[in-house]
Amino acid sequence: MNKPIAILSDSLINKIKAGEVIESPISVVKELVENSIDAGASTILVSIVHGGLDEVLVSDNGSGMSKRDASLCMQRHATSKLFSFPDLESLQTMGFRGEALAAISSISKFEIITKRLSDLHATRIYSEGSKIVASGTAARECGTSIRVQNLFYNVPARKSFQKSKTSLTRAVSYELRKLAIAYPEIHFTLQSDHKELWKAEVSKESDNNLIYLHRVKNSLSKSLVENGFTISRVVGALSLHGIISSPRLTRPNKKEQYLIINRRVVSCEEIETVLKDIYSTLIPSNQFPCFVLYVSLPPSFIDVNVHPQKRLIKVRVQEKSEIQKFIRDAFIEALHGSVDWKRADLTLVPSPTRGLDFSQSLTFRDTPAASHVTEKQLTFSIQDQIIGVFNHYLLLKSGLHLLLFDLQRAQEFLCLIAITQAVSTKKPLESQSLLLPIHLEWSLHEFEWLQDKQPRLAFFGFSLELIPPDRSKIIAIPACIHKNHIKEWLTTLIQDTMDKRALAKQLARFTKKKSIFTVFDAEVLYDRVERVSHNYPGLLGFSLYSELSYETIAQLFQTHSKTTKPTEK
Repeated sequence: MNKPIAILSDSLINKIKAGEVIESPISVVKELVENSIDAGASTILVSIVHGGLDEVLVSDNGSGMSKRDASLCMQRHATSKLFSFPDLESLQTMGFRGEALAAISSISKFEIITKRLSDLHATRIYSEGSKIVASGTAARECGTSIRVQNLFYNVPARKSFQKSKTSLTRAVSYELRKLAIAYPEIHFTLQSDHKELWKAEVSKESDNNLIYLHRVKNSLSKSLVENGFTISRVVGALSLHGIISSPRLTRPNKKEQYLIINRRVVSCEEIETVLKDIYSTLIPSNQFPCFVLYVSLPPSFIDVNVHPQKRLIKVRVQEKSEIQKFIRDAFIEALHGSVDWKRADLTLVPSPTRGLDFSQSLTFRDTPAASHVTEKQLTFSIQDQIIGVFNHYLLLKSGLHLLLFDLQRAQEFLCLIAITQAVSTKKPLESQSLLLPIHLEWSLHEFEWLQDKQPRLAFFGFSLELIPPDRSKIIAIPACIHKNHIKEWLTTLIQDTMDKRALAKQLARFTKKKSIFTVFDAEVLYDRVERVSHNYPGLLGFSLYSELSYETIAQLFQTHSKTTKPTEK
């Protein structure tokens, strides 16, 4: 039976609207901190309890509000930042819709204490589900404190979809770090369950670029600052600066890509498409570059009103080509001066085929072999005869052919087998204790990932102690890796979004490799590969052999030295 159409109550409208804007405690923190930024705060404290579900407190030293404004701020579409539609084209503030506080207060127990510099007392208002329960005065310095308690208490279905306390805390921290890099002139502090989790102090540097780099280094990624290179370009009203990674420093996901447009950390398809095209010839298709980019555009060039949480920005059609060319030129200029304009050699291992140069006492050189040299899959025969070892290659006679067996690649193959076997059988990887523990330093969000991934790291053979806020002591490592590659393994594991096979291949790149082999070493390694390879037919694409025909051998023996003419008698 159809029911008649009726106008929804304001209370129900607010709850529905809150579902569009306030998805989790992360949304609450984002909206409240953005209001603090708009109020001109130089210090912002964020405190959460139980991941923010029990309580979110945001306190600042901004301009504060009058008693009238404090009572109006919880009403829908009440804002001091936008008065007419044309104002959207000249926005200088983070907020503008006037919906966030109304949405938050409608699904929580909400308290605001605020004071302007000119006021004698602070104003306090307390509400439950948008209904004001109490109001009066309070004592505090200039600024605003907003306390949100029992989030989703009156919409239990939404609360039931929230993540764990640990996941929420990590997500809140990540959201605040993004805001911190956009506003390095503001001091941020995050507390979790009444304990300080991290803080971002204001740099004492006078140079703006150094201030931004200091904030990125201490809040996001120390490795990007230390191993990346800066980018800067200004053309008229368009400006771009930041730090970008070398094509050899990539990640399996986009977690270390930060695009800040007019001081908003956002996604922008028009700009991201350009960046993807630029790096497409430099890095593998399943990898992503790292960057922190600060872009300044005229407000009229972009539309910020395309996403409920203002996380997406669209470039207006008329300015699209101009902005894309500006971004492309900046990157080409920066990259051209920093890397070789060839595709980065980021394959699993170097090519197994090498040339033989007999002028160098039969040592293997890094020059490519003739194009007609073919690869042989993993097949073994008792007829194969070991001739000798050259560098990290085993020379075999197999029938009428000579074979090059890559010993270093064989070590990677065995590591790949070990990882694949561990993952398939769910049996932890073999571990080895370190005689002396190794200390590593991490960015603050990497440290949080390490905390969350402890069981995964233990499965792969790691034993470590975490030393807040950003250090770790490595006690044991997987038996198959070299200690110099510990950080590469850990970074791959904590950021992994790959399937099991791709993950195993990525980790196998960092296996422990010998550079010099005796004949005995080579025989043992050859025998180990022979014994395990038949059990893993799916890994036969991992080539270990190169076949040398007689024609190829003849070419390798050719000398390029000048022939000396015999002396006449």
